Amino acid sequence: MMGLVIRRWFLPLGATIVCALAVGAVVVQGVASPAIAAPPAGPSQADIDNYVQRMLDETWINTGLSGELEQPPAVDVPPLSDDLWGDAFYACMAGLGYDLVSYSWSDGGGYQLSDANGQRVDDPDQQLAFYDCVSRNPRDPSSSGELVTLAGLEYAYDYYLRWTIPCIRAQGYTFDLMFERSEFVGDGTQNPGWSPYYSVPDLADPADFERLRAVCGPISLAQSPG
Repeated sequence: MMGLVIRRWFLPLGATIVCALAVGAVVVQGVASPAIAAPPAGPSQADIDNYVQRMLDETWINTGLSGELEQPPAVDVPPLSDDLWGDAFYACMAGLGYDLVSYSWSDGGGYQLSDANGQRVDDPDQQLAFYDCVSRNPRDPSSSGELVTLAGLEYAYDYYLRWTIPCIRAQGYTFDLMFERSEFVGDGTQNPGWSPYYSVPDLADPADFERLRAVCGPISLAQSPG
């Protein structure tokens, strides 16, 4: 049975980058991408359901309402893919009369609502609305990369090593930081957000970044394939 890993991320709003899993053959300077094994299976539905509920439980604790109110039951809705989740979450808060200014999340720590200064919001009505929107719009931890298997990390590293890194080098770029397999995979918690693209120091121009990504493929494969 493959190991299951829950990534330990703490990111502000909009920090998660979601990319499609594209492993088709690409030609760079006349060299085709090497054959790479099919992606391994991702987490089971039970793993996903348990993760979503755990995040919801921790979010309720973060609202500060647990000592005053009973936690509302989870809403029975399917998790949203990462490309749909953000808009749905914003729309939910707006529909309840609140502008979503700032929030953070971490594995094992749930979501936390913050004000413009990064401080926890004290308004209980706004906190209850925030929890309601988290409950009604659960994010699929498999598609977002929060919940992965060790086999998935091994697959990602192989892909980076055999295709992404050589492709970027073929375009004339160098790297300032690289991870060994043991560092990248490990127990799955050490370098959850790393991609070879993030180790290229000469990609300050967004246009150059997009051009390179179009040639060399997805930014991140360190997530559960789907």
